Amino acid sequence: MRPCFVRIHLERLSANYLALRTLLKREAKEPELFPVVKANAYGHGAVACAKTLFGLGAKTLCVACLEEALELKQAKVNADFILLSGIFEGEEEEIVNNGFVSVLSDLETAKILNRFTLREGKRARVHLKIDTGMGRLGVVPEQFAKLYSEIKNLSGLKIEGIMSHLSSANSKKPEDIEYTQKQIETFQMIHSALQHSKENSAGIRYFHLAQSAGLLRYPLSHFNSARPGLILYGANPFYPDQQGLEEFQPVMSLISKIALIRTLPSGSAISYGRLTTLKRKSRIGLVPIGYADGLARATKPGFGFLVRGKKAQLLGVVTMDLIMIDLTEIPEAQIGDEVLIFGKEEQGLLQVETLAESANTIPYELFTRIGTRVKREYIPCSERLSES
Repeated sequence: MRPCFVRIHLERLSANYLALRTLLKREAKEPELFPVVKANAYGHGAVACAKTLFGLGAKTLCVACLEEALELKQAKVNADFILLSGIFEGEEEEIVNNGFVSVLSDLETAKILNRFTLREGKRARVHLKIDTGMGRLGVVPEQFAKLYSEIKNLSGLKIEGIMSHLSSANSKKPEDIEYTQKQIETFQMIHSALQHSKENSAGIRYFHLAQSAGLLRYPLSHFNSARPGLILYGANPFYPDQQGLEEFQPVMSLISKIALIRTLPSGSAISYGRLTTLKRKSRIGLVPIGYADGLARATKPGFGFLVRGKKAQLLGVVTMDLIMIDLTEIPEAQIGDEVLIFGKEEQGLLQVETLAESANTIPYELFTRIGTRVKREYIPCSERLSES
C-alpha cells in the first residue's frame, strides 16, 4: 500500500479549542465559539473534527454549504450548522427541513426562503451579513438598516444573528491594522444601533465578526460570538510571529516514507526541467508524494523535509507522484523511514507555514488540497481532556 498519509491528532485539536476558551475567559463576557469545519475541516476530516469539538461543548459549527452540513448531520453530529456561503438555488427545502442556519446578504434570496417556509408552515433562522470591507458577501453598511427592516418583516424568517468578516486581521502592516480597526468600528456602530433600537425589540442572539486572527489580536472584535478556524488546527495566522501562540499545536502531520534509495554520480540531473544538477556523488531517496497528493509543485528545491529528525533537501521539482530528497548527510536513513512533510511528530516539528512560504501559498491551501489517495490516520483523544 502506498505509504503516504496524514496523521490527525484529535487530542491536539481538543487542546487548541480549550486553550482558546481559556484565553477568552479572561474577558468580562466570554464569546461563544462557532468552530469552522468547512472544506472537510480544512482537510483534517470534518466528521472526526466536528464530533470532537461538539463533544467539548461547541454547539454551533460553521460550514461552507448545504452538502457539508448534510454530511455532518448524517454522521450524527447534532450541532447547529451555519452555512457561511449562503443559499444556492433549490436548496430551500433541505435547509429549512434540517433546521440549518442560512447567511443572507440580499432581499431576493430572503424572499425565496420566506416563501418556502410559509408554504411549509415553518420558520427559518438566518444571520444577516454586512460587508464591512471584505468585498465578498454581505450588504454594504449604508444599506443594512433597510435590508434588516425588510427581512425582519418576513414572517417566515427569524433573524438570529448579525455577522461580518475581517479581511486583514492577520497583517501587522500599519495600513492593514487601521483598516481592520475601521471594520470593527463599522460593525460596532451597527451593533450599538441595534442594541438601542425598537426595531430590535425581539432581540438578536448573536453578533460575530472575529475569526482566528481577530480573536487573538483584536479584543474589540469579539462581541458575543466568534468563528475560529485556522488556530484550532494549530496553524499560525501571524507567522512568523509566534508570540502568545506557544500553546497551540499542529493537529495534522503529512507523512510519507522512503521507498527507494539510489546513489547517483556528480553531474546527474534531477527531475523535470533539470533544475537541479548534483554537485557531488549523492545518496538520493525517492518518496511517494507529489502534487497530486497536495504537495505544491511550487515548493522550492532545497526545502528541507525531516528524516530521522534531520533536514533532507528536496532535489528538483515536485512531480505528480514522487519527490527526490538528498540523504547524503543522513547515512543512517533507510527504506521505510518516515519523511515528515509538515507537522509535529516524535522526530521533530516542521511548521506548515514554512512549507507554504516556500511554495508561495498559505497553510489553508496546503491543508485543503491534500488529495483523495492520501489516507487519514486519526489519533483519538485521551479521557483526561474534557471541557473546562
